[in-house]
Amino acid sequence: MQLHYPATSATTTQRAALYGGIALVVVSTLFLSLSIETSSFAMEAASILAAPIFFYIVGMLVYRYLEAPLAAPGIVSTGAWLAAISLILLHDERGLLPDTLATGYWSFVSVLAAALITWTGHRIRFWLLFPLVPLVQINALWAITGIINLPTEWVLPLSFALVFVWWEWRPSEPWTTVYRTSAVLLTLVLLLFSIWLPQPTQQMAFNTWAAGALMAVILGFRHGWINLVPLAIVLLFGATVWSLPASAWPLVWAGLAAATIGFIEWLDARQSGGAALAMGLAVLLAGAAALLVSVAPFVGVSIDPGVGMSTHLITGGLLVWLGWRRAVSLAMHIGLWLIASAWSALYFQMFPATYAYGLWLALLATLALLTEQIVTSRHKRKHKTATSITAAVVRWPLADLIIGLSAIILLWATLNILSAPVEVLAITLAVLVGIWFTAGLLYRLPALLHVAVWIAPIPYALLLMLWQPNLWTLARMGLAWQILGGAWLIVGHLLQRRRPAIRLPLFFGGYGLLALGMTLTLATPLLLPLSLGLVMVVSLITATLVILDRHTTWTTFSERLLPPEERPFAHAALNNIFLLFGAWLAVVWLQLMLGFTQLSLAQQGIVLVLLSSAWLLLGRLLPNIPNAIGWPVYTAGWFMWSVGLLQVFFSPSEAIIAAILGLLISGEALNRSRSAYWMPVFVLQVLFTSLQIVWLLALPGFSLLLAVMI
Repeated sequence: MQLHYPATSATTTQRAALYGGIALVVVSTLFLSLSIETSSFAMEAASILAAPIFFYIVGMLVYRYLEAPLAAPGIVSTGAWLAAISLILLHDERGLLPDTLATGYWSFVSVLAAALITWTGHRIRFWLLFPLVPLVQINALWAITGIINLPTEWVLPLSFALVFVWWEWRPSEPWTTVYRTSAVLLTLVLLLFSIWLPQPTQQMAFNTWAAGALMAVILGFRHGWINLVPLAIVLLFGATVWSLPASAWPLVWAGLAAATIGFIEWLDARQSGGAALAMGLAVLLAGAAALLVSVAPFVGVSIDPGVGMSTHLITGGLLVWLGWRRAVSLAMHIGLWLIASAWSALYFQMFPATYAYGLWLALLATLALLTEQIVTSRHKRKHKTATSITAAVVRWPLADLIIGLSAIILLWATLNILSAPVEVLAITLAVLVGIWFTAGLLYRLPALLHVAVWIAPIPYALLLMLWQPNLWTLARMGLAWQILGGAWLIVGHLLQRRRPAIRLPLFFGGYGLLALGMTLTLATPLLLPLSLGLVMVVSLITATLVILDRHTTWTTFSERLLPPEERPFAHAALNNIFLLFGAWLAVVWLQLMLGFTQLSLAQQGIVLVLLSSAWLLLGRLLPNIPNAIGWPVYTAGWFMWSVGLLQVFFSPSEAIIAAILGLLISGEALNRSRSAYWMPVFVLQVLFTSLQIVWLLALPGFSLLLAVMI
């Protein structure tokens, strides 16, 4: 049964008088006990303990027989304080005891006094005992650590066990408040004391601050107090700063941030204000760790490469996780680049003497591409519209990483172009082109596809030369690049489901490489027909696809460049420009191929005149087909006819055959079709026939003029 009285009407003056009297009694007893000197410990203890025992007995009697609500607890509280003073005085006299008893004396007396004073405080609930009870309990705990020879650096951390007990023990009020207040004050004292000690050790400071953090985490876990997590972060941060060397800070901070974020995610307490603060502190700590690794060489801190790599990997993973969970794009951007930094550091740890750095970064970019493809396919968030590189980098974190890594790889290849082995350089650039091409298709980036298409000839040429060294000539390389251009065209036609803007770089690159390759073979008679024939075939196939409306990319391009509603004739000419190229290049190619035959120049002319009629006939039929025009083929046919006539001019027999054949064909065509474009051909043929007659008969020049006038 607890001993307490109902509230009394004692005045402030009465209470002040009581408290002053208690203080005088305690101080007087202290000085009186200090003046007692005996050679026997028993006599010393009896004289010192007489006062507290007397006050305890009197106080109990007052409680029992008198109605003195203010005096009774005051007398007992005086006895408790005297007991605490006696404990201190007896500690100074323990030298009078035998050695066997002196060892455990202090611990036993401290525990006994703590039990007595704690029991007294809980029984009478007098406020003068509120500070005394926690103090004697702390003294008892430290006395026990002395008897068990606990190392000094573990005494302060073990004191947090008493803090935990005070916080978890819930007696009746007001002692619950007293114990929790004492727990907070003791925590502050322990933390400051571990640093304030005259000769503090790093181990003691670390153990004390870490124990405080552990206590905060345990209490937060038991009671769901997420608000204690920021306190734990601050305590652990202090533990590292006060006790660990600076070289170990980054990894410890990264691990602390990871543990904090994992704990908050596990509690799923994202909406709590304490959780937000803890999350912010964890992110700040992770950023500080990564920043310290980056600036360590400039501030004189030596950090092991493995520690730096692990720190960047952990902090990067944390930021990526938070960015994904909270839909914060900036966090994912930073996190991915921290992971890339760790990946780069791993290369220099494993393969420092090789030239595979570009391939190593390309492997990470490939993994990022694969991850992006998996994520977009799984969540059905495919990129459907073309965009710019800047917009892609800002919007999609993985695109930022992929494009950034590709730029670094290209820069590395440029800087090491003279020192790196050709094989490594060629493979690196080939992989880089593949990354650009895949990323361009995945993110709908026409600019990236343009870069991939025009950089591809470099690794393509290097690989071909490694495989066949005899290709080291411009003409042969031009022919090889034409094959690559044809491959780009085939790929562009296979991507029918892609938008024209995405396929346009492939077609531009393909046509450009075909033209470049033909230019490089102009000075090589043996390769020029093959190169020119390839361009001719591609032009004719493209013209056919355009007429059949199967080349939507070129159709869209020509419509945007020259709208058919505003410039119909110009649009039709641009849309059929491949027909013009194919028809004219066919004439040139045919002339070259005839040169490889055993035919004479005049006989070649007869062949050209005969074949030109086919061109003219095709030019007549093409306008009957939608989306087709005939004048590109007409002009090529006229050109072929003119070349044939020039070749047979000085050969009488072939000239006569050509004249007769030309007159028959042009006259019949003019009679049948009544088309105006046959009139120039017919006039040209008449003029040619007149020239031939004048030349064969050796007639004077005025007869030619007469013939022309007629």
